[in-house]
Order: sequence, then structure tokens, then C-alpha cells
Amino acid sequence: MTKITAIFVLLSIHGSEAGIYSLFTPASRLSGFIMEKISPIGMDMCVRECSKRVSCASVNFHRGRLECELSYSDVTANPSNKTSDSEFIYIGRNQIPQEYFDACSASCSTRRRCVTASTGHKCVQSDCPTDHPDSNSTGVKVTSTKIGTVLTYTGDGTWTSSATSCIVSLPELPDCFNTTTSCWVQHNFTYDNTWDGCTGGTRYVRRTQYPSAPYVGVVLCSPTRYKILLGPALTDTFLNVGDGSGSGADHCELVGGLEADAVMANDYTTAPALTGYYRSSWGQAFTIGLIGYSETSYFYNSWQECGVTIPPPSEPACFNTTTSCWYEYSFDHDTAWNGCTGGKRYVMKTKYTSAPIVGVELCNSTRYQLFLGANLTDTFLNIGDGSGEGADHCELVGGLEVNAVLPGTYSSAPALTGYARSSVGQEFNIQAIAGGSGWYSNPWYECGVKIPWPHEPACMSATPPCWYAHNVSVDNSFNGCTGQILVKRTNYTSAPYLAVQLCSSTRYKLFLGSSLGATFMNIGDGSGSGADHCELVGGSEANALDAGNYVSSPSVDGYYRNTAGQEFSYGPIGYIQSSYYFHSFLECGVSIPGTNTVVYG
Repeated sequence: MTKITAIFVLLSIHGSEAGIYSLFTPASRLSGFIMEKISPIGMDMCVRECSKRVSCASVNFHRGRLECELSYSDVTANPSNKTSDSEFIYIGRNQIPQEYFDACSASCSTRRRCVTASTGHKCVQSDCPTDHPDSNSTGVKVTSTKIGTVLTYTGDGTWTSSATSCIVSLPELPDCFNTTTSCWVQHNFTYDNTWDGCTGGTRYVRRTQYPSAPYVGVVLCSPTRYKILLGPALTDTFLNVGDGSGSGADHCELVGGLEADAVMANDYTTAPALTGYYRSSWGQAFTIGLIGYSETSYFYNSWQECGVTIPPPSEPACFNTTTSCWYEYSFDHDTAWNGCTGGKRYVMKTKYTSAPIVGVELCNSTRYQLFLGANLTDTFLNIGDGSGEGADHCELVGGLEVNAVLPGTYSSAPALTGYARSSVGQEFNIQAIAGGSGWYSNPWYECGVKIPWPHEPACMSATPPCWYAHNVSVDNSFNGCTGQILVKRTNYTSAPYLAVQLCSSTRYKLFLGSSLGATFMNIGDGSGSGADHCELVGGSEANALDAGNYVSSPSVDGYYRNTAGQEFSYGPIGYIQSSYYFHSFLECGVSIPGTNTVVYG
């Protein structure tokens, strides 16, 4: 005979519970980061269980089953793990009202929770010790579970609990975690918090190059200040790190920083003696032993800064495309030779494997200091030129060498370590520059380009390319049209962008530019007066009709060539000073934009 026991629970939503319910996100659940399940339990008590655990970052609650899922991450850190589930509601720790927290809860370490005892509040082992029945041990310690919990024997030598089930769970590790340049992953690792200036901060881990200490963990005070620890495994307790020839500056190596950029808490003289990792200098392997000022010569601090942001900011999708884009990012850089100190900073990808990222710090949108870096967490360095003063570096920001304006103070630059090359198109080397080395470096540049400029739509690189409605700057010295400006890509590396300003859909003025941030310039023709330029808009030379006023074209700098299909050069054009003529407008027998797609910025 089968015995069935039915338990009926009468529910009513009281005022406080109704209030907390309104803060939940309905029909939502965070998957993949559950550290503990509790059932049956009410919604209000579920939230309070999370508030008691420092490691609880969010809650999933199943109202039908009265099941509480405590997670060690949240949707802010892992938005892709948020799923739609009509059975669940979700709330993050930062949405829980302050009334649910108390001083005791905040003081408890990982895997401990706050309880009220006869002597007052205290931190005790969480409901999930290693010998919990759910760890599939047949030797059940009933005292380790809550009163009233039903233990069920499964028939295969294991027990399950109806009250709580402990999930020994590691974060889902992305492929980048196991590479030689391991990436940061949020993970609430256990650590010795005896001397921790960042208590309660978000925790991240990544791999190191050291078999003796394969994982580095950080507890954040802020993205630029953190406590650094080491551990043998993600499930082990991470330990403090002592330094035998300083107080920890060389440990910045572990997070991708430089020893010279280290800022320490300088409280190592009062740090207690304890067991931790130690070494004496950058690059050495680590040993486990006693560290601490009072009893050893291995010192450590409660926090440090390494000039590195953890985790690095997410890159916009356009950043890693072949056309890359500018985005605002406060990269670390050498400050010894910089004429734009304190300005906004932007980064963009280059085409050079030896220097894959260019960074700028703005004096204003048209004047900036240029730097190069290997990655976003690297210290960006100045740039030296071996066959000039640096004008060719304007190429890095979409400018032209002939448009470069430099301060002429390169001879005052101090000796630096930086990126160097001699001419446009060459790869870079890291070496001694400035300071009498013969490799000249400037404190700022003007390249005829405004930074930042918007990222171009992907369809501009399609076949056929679309038109982009964007008001780029154009040279209006001889322009017969005042209508809408449309931009598209060309097939010419010497002049990659074409802008047309419309008089009408069949009459327009043509310009060429080096980037969307550049001023677009007039186009001169060395074997006519511009008819072959109809090729740029899909027209033919035979259908060209020009304004007939090339003899009035002023002397300006612009793009020029002799015949259709040739690459363009840049220099003086105009009837008076050259043999490269241009008109104030052109008709090519082609309607613009016609049937082509137009994307609006």
C-alpha cells in the first residue's frame, strides 16, 4: 500500500511581502549560477536568506513550488544567462530594500550566514556544509539540516533533502579563460579575508602563468582598486600574497599592470602574520608559507592599484570590425610627454599587428596626443618617427600626412620607451625613442580629423555600398550645391570615402576624404575637367556634364588624378596653380541616391 502525505499551505500576501513582490522581475530566471536551493519557503523569507549570505548576488523564486534559488551572480554581470520562464520571478541583491539587511549579515564571510542566537547575532556555517546529506553521503548528520526537514533515501545509498540542496557550482568559463592571456570571470571564490580592504566587493578570477599559483583572484573596492589573492583551484581558499623585496608592487604583474604604476594601501606594517603565497621579485614562482610584517620579511597590503581596470570594459561590436570605431575608454598611458593631459580618451583598432590599438587623449576634437597599445589593459606608449617629426602618424587616426600640424617641440621630449617606425605602412617596434635617440615624438598632433567620428554603417562596405546621410565637413571654396550630403565608400585606398552634396538628385558636387572625421576635399582632373570622376558615382565619362567654370577654380589642396581607375594623390589643385582642374558641380546621368539604400545617422 502506498502512503501519500499531502501538505496544504495557506498563503496570504501581507503588506511587506506585497511590497517586495513589486520589485521582482516577472517571468524571469537567471540560469547557471545557482549555489543553493531552499524549499518549501515563502518569497519574503527567500529574500531574507539571500540577504544573510554575502555570496548571494540574486534570487530566483518559484511561487508554485515555493522554491528559492540563491545565485552567486546576477543579470548585470551575466545578461546572456537571463531567461524567460513564466514559473519564476527574479530579483538582484542590489534591488533588495535595505531593511532586509543588518550589520551582522554584512560582516559574515563567504559560506557563512547570520543567525539570531540567545547571545545575539552571530555568523555560522551556511546550510550547505561539505557533509550535508545532499553531498551523497550515507552517513547523514541530521543536526546539519533545518528542523522539520524531510530526508528521503533514494534507494541507491544516497539521501536527498526537501529543505535545501547545496549546489557545488563553478561559473561557466568562456574559451578566453583558458588561453595564455586568460580573461577575467566573475566568481565568488572563498578567500582569507583577514586583511582585506575591499570586503564585500565583487570577485573575479583568471589564470596565471605560474603552476605554483595557477589562479589569481581579486576583490574589488572599485574597478581600479582591488585586493589581490592567489589560489590553487577555483574551489579552494584563495590566500594573501607576500613580497620579499617590497610590499607587493610586483604583484601587479598578476593583473596585467606594471610595477611602476602600483599604488599601495601602505598598511603592511600592521598586517598580521598568516599563511599565504610569497616571492621576492617579478617573474619568480610562488611558495606557500608564513607571511606578514611582524614575523617575516614577506609583506602584504589590504589593497592596491595597478593602473588596470578590472574587468576591462566591454568593447562595442564595431570596435573589432575591419573598419573599427572610436569608443571612449580611459586607457592607461605613459604621462611623461603629453600635451593634452586630462582630456577625454578614445581607442580604435589599427591594421598593425605590432601595435593593434591606437589611443588618443583630446586637447579638443581636432588636437590630440597619440599613443599605441597592445591591448586595452596595456599601458599605451608614445610614438617615435625615424624619418620626420611624426606627420605620418596621422594615418593612425584616418588623417593625411600633408595635413599634419605639429608643435615643433620634439627636441624637448625626454627619453622614452615607445613605438617607432620610419614611414607610413611599416610595422612598429618598441624601443628607445625621443631624448636624443633620433626617433622624434610630439606632445600633440593635429591631423585634419575630428575625433570621435561616428562608426559607419556596415552596409557601406557591402556590394553595392549604401549611402550614409551624414553631414561631414567639406571644403566649400568652390561648391555650387547646398543640399543634403551623402557619403559612401570608394574602391581607392588613397581616397576611401566619397561625399556628394546635392543640388538635385541628378546634379551634385563631389568630394573625397580619408575618414568620416576628415574634411572632404575637391577633386582635380589632370586630363580634362572632371568627367572621369563620374566613375565614383557609377556614371560614365560620356554622360558627364560639368558646370563649365573650371577656369575659375581656386588654388586649394585636394585630391587629383589623370584618368579613371588611377589611385588618387593629394596636393595643390586649381586652374591658376596647377594643371588639375575642377568644377563647382557635375552631372553624370545618374540619380543619387536613386534606388540605393540610404542609412541615416
